[in-house]
Amino acid sequence: MMNKTALNGFYPEYVEITNVVESQSEILIQMETNTTAATCPICGMESTKRNCGYTRKRMQDLPILGSKVFLQVYAQMFSCINPACEVSTFTEDLQGLAGSYRHWTMRCEALIMAIAVNTSCEAASRICKEMSIDISGDTIIRLLLRHVRETPFYGEAIGVDDFAIRKGQNYGTMVCDLDSHRPIALLPGRDGKALKEWLARNKQVKLVTRDRAGSYAAAISEVLPNATQVADRFHLYQNLLLAVIDPAINQC
Repeated sequence: MMNKTALNGFYPEYVEITNVVESQSEILIQMETNTTAATCPICGMESTKRNCGYTRKRMQDLPILGSKVFLQVYAQMFSCINPACEVSTFTEDLQGLAGSYRHWTMRCEALIMAIAVNTSCEAASRICKEMSIDISGDTIIRLLLRHVRETPFYGEAIGVDDFAIRKGQNYGTMVCDLDSHRPIALLPGRDGKALKEWLARNKQVKLVTRDRAGSYAAAISEVLPNATQVADRFHLYQNLLLAVIDPAINQC
């Protein structure tokens, strides 16, 4: 039987492990919070008026010795003391442990994303399965979209291209930082609408490399008319090959 006191050291101080249930294939760690105050997510006012509590749907944590680890957290609910606030009660934020409505802890999500950005979403799903972490490739895509959209960007040079979520059916737009060569935003669709919204929040951009898609060109010209647009290397090579090979074929 695992020692509850020893396990407490791996979790934030505001949670206390109450029980550990072990089976042949998984470990369930039950815990409850001891929070005495929380901040309302709507109005930002701190409240010490505890209302009740509820047990969150269990979430997966990093595995222990090959066994799946799930957390079952009894969280506190508070009454908002601001009479002008639109909510009367709210649930405490599990800071440092898990986000709202998440099925994995923050550190488990961080590991999943680290594997995905260095392989692919489907490969990451297979690797996670071998590590006793349950997640599908499609869910990893949604996880990356959620996290990358929250990343602030301060650079002036970006690259834009489309990618297939499901080839022939669903597509998205990837924005990369040309200085670090890392993705900074994954946007829905490739019609330029989401790109325009992103560019409107990042008007410091001065240089954009893109493919020959008219939707991207139009979006960039509309939002950043003074930005320099450059055809990416792949399409420059493609244009060169068409210019050289097509005339040669026609002469044969």
